[in-house]
Amino acid sequence: MNVLLVKPPEQSRLNFGAFSLAVLAAYVRDLAKINIFDATHYTVDGASSAMLSQKHDLIGITVMSPSSVKNACALIRSMHRIFKQNGRPLPPIVCGGHGASMYPHPLLAAGADLVVYGQGEQPFRAMLQNMKADVPGTIRKHKKDLVRIPAVDVVLPEQLPLPERDLIGIPADGLHLMETSRGCPHRCSFCETSYFYAHTWKAFPAPRISAEVRHLVEQYKAWMILIADDNFAASATRILELCPQLERGPLPLFFLASARIDDLTADSRILPALASARIARISVGIETVDEECGKKIGKGYGVALCRDTMMAMHRLGMYTVASFIVGLPGETDSREEKMLEAAVDIGADAVTFVPYHPLPQGTERTCAEIRLPSRKDEKIAQQMNLAFYSHPKVIARRKEAQCEDSLRGIITRAAISRY
Repeated sequence: MNVLLVKPPEQSRLNFGAFSLAVLAAYVRDLAKINIFDATHYTVDGASSAMLSQKHDLIGITVMSPSSVKNACALIRSMHRIFKQNGRPLPPIVCGGHGASMYPHPLLAAGADLVVYGQGEQPFRAMLQNMKADVPGTIRKHKKDLVRIPAVDVVLPEQLPLPERDLIGIPADGLHLMETSRGCPHRCSFCETSYFYAHTWKAFPAPRISAEVRHLVEQYKAWMILIADDNFAASATRILELCPQLERGPLPLFFLASARIDDLTADSRILPALASARIARISVGIETVDEECGKKIGKGYGVALCRDTMMAMHRLGMYTVASFIVGLPGETDSREEKMLEAAVDIGADAVTFVPYHPLPQGTERTCAEIRLPSRKDEKIAQQMNLAFYSHPKVIARRKEAQCEDSLRGIITRAAISRY
């Protein structure tokens, strides 16, 4: 059986789509011949035409986020048209990923045969084993309705083999991705991850993580590794167990990771442990400086806590990134001014302002109904990003940081050279 896994034409800062397909491929490679087609830089019709070169029994498409759904739908419609024009039967199309789980109807309406919702390894494996579509954890279309078969089993982290990176090659930007946990124990109301993983968090075994890091460093000469977890520091106990194991090496030059402020400060030993293991670029989601709004969404950090945490990381030679959401429901009209002031005040090395992305209501049936950020919020976010990096205090801070003989200094110099 020949299976083609496709990352659709879509530009993104990180190619998590191709990596997620390598994870899936590793779990089912004993059942079929797997190929991965990274169509990131193709046109939609160009990608469809490229798929004609080989015969496939099944095509899987990753839909990384809600904003990816329209591109995936365009690709599916193009595939139907191009294959028909060339007199070729189109194999069954299966979609999965965060975007597919949240917006199955538009994908099925565009011509997908099946949508896998939630974690896809177990349903996809069952599909290949049983050679049938109706397996737990899937959604299909029946007339105007959707038929959802509840998931029964979710693959455990310790059951996952190392990703099949030979199918995706070395990343062009040198940034290798890996997972050390899935999900998040917190329940932020704006976060699609919480819904995708049903508010659960599961960690990979520490020896398995160490083995993958060793594999990346020794086999792929990785010098930057992005830990693609949504919340790397969700468990203080795990961090304090894992970091000493990582220290034994081999290690890349540094790791990048994301975490919550309250998790990073839950134990005074966490930040030193991270720094010792070269987890040196940490992104934290602050989201809002409106305390009432913060409580409603599951965050609500004070500026003083954020500033103290950033300063503590800087003293350890760590590079800090903070993110804020523009347009959260319930924020006051003066949000932009307060948010920019706070972003400068907390002392982060880098800041990202992103527009609020509303979660689906479950009634969307067409691409036109997909809920996307407002253009107003997108414009404000762009303006605030520019305002932050042109702020005199930020410019002075970055000039000072680039002179440091630390990983923070190295990362700052690299960041400045890109602008």
